[in-house]
Amino acid sequence: MLKTTSDSQQKKSEGKLPQIWRLFPYLVTLTFTCFYFVNAARLDPEPHHDGYLLATAVGSKEGLLPHSEVFNQYGPMSSYLLGLILKLGFAPLLTIRLTIAILLILSALLVVAIMTKVNHPVAGMVGAILWASTSPDW
Repeated sequence: MLKTTSDSQQKKSEGKLPQIWRLFPYLVTLTFTCFYFVNAARLDPEPHHDGYLLATAVGSKEGLLPHSEVFNQYGPMSSYLLGLILKLGFAPLLTIRLTIAILLILSALLVVAIMTKVNHPVAGMVGAILWASTSPDW
């Protein structure tokens, strides 16, 4: 006689598939944005935006206050965060560009998370990928 599984075991095995598929939009978005933003971070720096970010990050690292002792175009939190990252001692411009890439990747994942709560998970994935692909490579 064939051995059959109980109803609870069958429900557990059926429940695993949807849990794996719930991660699919996040994994696709993570893969796309990592490839896109990390590759863009290695390209030529843009003098205006990267220059302002570098100047305020170095100023913050040296203890200067944003908006009063050093010009800051992007708000004080970016200066403090980038100033802390620069204290690690790596190449300043590449470090700033990679940090911004990581923040953009996290922002794309946040878009997926919000859109998943509001709409369908695939809509979140498509929305995040469309948002990321409109970036002019900084």
